[in-house]
Amino acid sequence: MDPHQNEPRQHAKRDPPSGRKRTRLACDRCSTLRVRCDGQQPCRRCQEYQSTCHYTRSIGRRGRKPKSANRVQQPQQDREFDSSEADCDLEQSTPHPRPEQSATYDGQESPGLPTNNQDTVSTHYSSSHSSHHDAVSLDMQADSITAPSFDQLYHVAGIQPSYPLPEFDLAVHHGAESVHESSTRERPSTATQNLPSRACRYKCLEPIIPLVHGIIDAKLVCELFELYFVEPGGSLFKCSSPYVLAHVMRKESLLRADNPRTCTPALLVTMLWVSAQTAESSLFLLPGQKAIVCEELRKLMMGLIQGRDRDVWNRTTSGPLVRDLEYATAGDQNRSEYHVGSASAVSPPVPLVDDVLMFILVTIVSSGGDFKTDCLRWWNKALRLSHNMGLNREDSPENSFTQSETSLCTSQTTSCGCRSCEASRTGLTISEVREERRRAFWLIFCLDRHLALSFNAPLRILDDECQLYAPLSDEAWAALSTGRDPEDATLGSSSHSTMFGAPTRISGIGFFEYFLPLMTILGDVIQLHRQKSHPRFGNIRRPQVNGQEEEDDPATAMIEQVMVQCAQSITDLASAYQVDALDASAIPASQVRTPQCAISPQQSHGDHSRTSNSASHASSHRRHAQAQLVTAYSTFILHVLHVLLHGKWDAVSMLDNKDGWIPSVGFMKCASHAIAASDAMSRILACDPELSFMPYLFGIYLLHGSFILLLFADRMPQLGLNESVEKACEIIIRAHEVCVVTLSTEFQKRFRKVLRSTLYSVRSPATSNLEESKARRRALSLYRWNEGATGLAL
Repeated sequence: MDPHQNEPRQHAKRDPPSGRKRTRLACDRCSTLRVRCDGQQPCRRCQEYQSTCHYTRSIGRRGRKPKSANRVQQPQQDREFDSSEADCDLEQSTPHPRPEQSATYDGQESPGLPTNNQDTVSTHYSSSHSSHHDAVSLDMQADSITAPSFDQLYHVAGIQPSYPLPEFDLAVHHGAESVHESSTRERPSTATQNLPSRACRYKCLEPIIPLVHGIIDAKLVCELFELYFVEPGGSLFKCSSPYVLAHVMRKESLLRADNPRTCTPALLVTMLWVSAQTAESSLFLLPGQKAIVCEELRKLMMGLIQGRDRDVWNRTTSGPLVRDLEYATAGDQNRSEYHVGSASAVSPPVPLVDDVLMFILVTIVSSGGDFKTDCLRWWNKALRLSHNMGLNREDSPENSFTQSETSLCTSQTTSCGCRSCEASRTGLTISEVREERRRAFWLIFCLDRHLALSFNAPLRILDDECQLYAPLSDEAWAALSTGRDPEDATLGSSSHSTMFGAPTRISGIGFFEYFLPLMTILGDVIQLHRQKSHPRFGNIRRPQVNGQEEEDDPATAMIEQVMVQCAQSITDLASAYQVDALDASAIPASQVRTPQCAISPQQSHGDHSRTSNSASHASSHRRHAQAQLVTAYSTFILHVLHVLLHGKWDAVSMLDNKDGWIPSVGFMKCASHAIAASDAMSRILACDPELSFMPYLFGIYLLHGSFILLLFADRMPQLGLNESVEKACEIIIRAHEVCVVTLSTEFQKRFRKVLRSTLYSVRSPATSNLEESKARRRALSLYRWNEGATGLAL
């Protein structure tokens, strides 16, 4: 055994002279990455990647363990520790025990988290955070001793230590967290523990700094949090997250230093996890580092979601809700071995908009991955929670409190779900709370239509259920003053008198202003399509005229009229922003919604009036560029909606043409709108070459707009070459290729290959064969939109 193995780092330079000096001790980061370290504090690699350099890992000794250690070693596998056993071990292993480090229950503050100024907020969030630490299973390693380490004791007590932890697993198993410790660490000093909180620039993030300190540092936490609010088109190296469709919470409310909006730790960690999926930080330059960070954040997120998920609470026969910690398995034969939830004085967490947004974000990221069916679990949770919270309707007049009633309710009821109590928990005004509820619901509404088309599923939210006002524009929402009276009429019925319910006309360049009307029309198309596919109702929808079916039944004509009005609103929007004046030159995507663009350093040193004029000109230019993108994307999606209204949704059925649909009038309408959609696609590529404006949403509409062109390309050997069809196919192929680069999706990769192979067979008939045709059919058969199929949900 090397006696110098545990010497301090300053003695590591006593090696004999050689060609390359050997460092006896590497820092924790270099040791984890298996790279050479110079042993300095900080080392060269940590300085290069701007990460915190630590030397806190324990040094294991080689050789056989002494017999004394083997005698005290006991098998610890599959042993369940409850909070009382953890406290007992804590007293035996620590020289100065702290009573407040016991298991944290609902109604008590967690000492591991910073306290908030509002007692109700602190009590509520600490209880929700600690509820999933009630029963913890410590799966000890074979070479561990009986006394647990500091890290294990912190996890057992439901407290997150504020120093780097070893790799852990927060995967929830039957309501408990399984923690796997592979090594022990020495507890750092108090100054080291307080360092992450001082490095955090945003007060709203302080509650989660101790939770993520073993995964990422405070600097990266702030960077990922800022990335969550980045608007699309800012930079190719600091792109906005494609999974953030719209902002439900105001950025100014969260980032302000004085009384920021209070968020649940589960939502904050979810926001970091979403941003980390596509972040371009210097920490993620090392191969595999992003995947490691995303996985650790996912484990932490799942553990925190467990404390906010009301699905783990079940109704007992006596009436109250209790939380089930563990469930009996089918293999259990003895009823005494069943682990069921026990009743306690703890109440389930009060549902908040934070929880709805948390489930929405997890749904979006899951649906954008390879395992798209995993999102249905979280999507159902978001739908149930929004329905239970009544997000689909405005508050009734009897729920409006006076000032005295508001203070009385807030002071006496901590689990109340009224607007005044919710405003007290979050630190917002009642008006802002109501607007957050509206935006959360309309985001679910848009996502419901989008997922219904993607997965060939029925609508989960019907239009007659939307008994609330449309959301504010993004500019009005961002500029909203937080110091207004709770009953301010600007957020009341006066400003929404003409926007009650789901809109069908595009009114602006914000997400809800242009995408929400399109999703309203898409919902009508989906409803009509499913009724036509009904085995009984579908046969009575089209009346017979002169022995032939009438092509345009009243429902189809009504939807067409709504589409015409929507197209006129796009034209009005283009005229309002003078988009036609910008058609001659392409607008770079880097100039869209970029505050610092078009302002030179010389202008920054000029007089105040000159700077104001330059900023005003840059803001006007950004709005013009944004309007050009909105009009181009909206025009394309509207043409695709025409294709969905008149055409077939399934590509294989369209190619087979067993029902003779191709000679119909509906086919001609589909063909004309498909060609028009390709023209709109060329305009989109001119002003957004990276297709970074809405990469998550755009893929499914691009796919359905391409099926008709695939049919044209497949029929060209019989009908002859068509230059306009080939040009349209090339534009669509290029769009699919760009989409794959911006946000990789397997269905677009496969369809691009199918369309390209079809064009090859048309241009070189001698090289085409039957195997190529079968391969194309197999690729298309993976994604079906016929009766009973599931679309992209493989």
